[in-house]
Amino acid sequence: MINNKNVLLDFTTICLSLLNDFKDEINVLYPNYVTKIEKKHIGNKTEYKAYNIILSCTNKDYENDPDALNMSFTIKHITTTPILCELSNIWDGDIDNSLCGAMMLDEDVVWGKEAKDLIVKSFPILKENFLCCLCSWEIMLQANTKYNKPRR
Repeated sequence: MINNKNVLLDFTTICLSLLNDFKDEINVLYPNYVTKIEKKHIGNKTEYKAYNIILSCTNKDYENDPDALNMSFTIKHITTTPILCELSNIWDGDIDNSLCGAMMLDEDVVWGKEAKDLIVKSFPILKENFLCCLCSWEIMLQANTKYNKPRR
């Protein structure tokens, strides 16, 4: 049996050490966005048993709009053989996902040194892509008729 407390502690420590500083950077660069970090268990009553850490940005000028940009890190099968299964930037809402985003895993990686290193090595790419997505979102806000409504 895997000690899932150690796995979750390692996973959370690595991800939060990267995300907390990035969150602060986003708050300075994009003060009109609400940025938060969420941690949650997924599928606790199934064999999937995953844990997800998400950095999420929403535009506070459009509070009723469902759009969000998320940087997501997920590890699954935390009680058996833990597997890193997601390192990505994804849109949530009705923005076209093809505009921006990044999927860093071609295949799942069993939790261990390789998975930990992959998170750290992938983060600069995810970070750069995330900032490009935010920039694109700002351009869409100015150009897209969907968003042509007065700001608060």
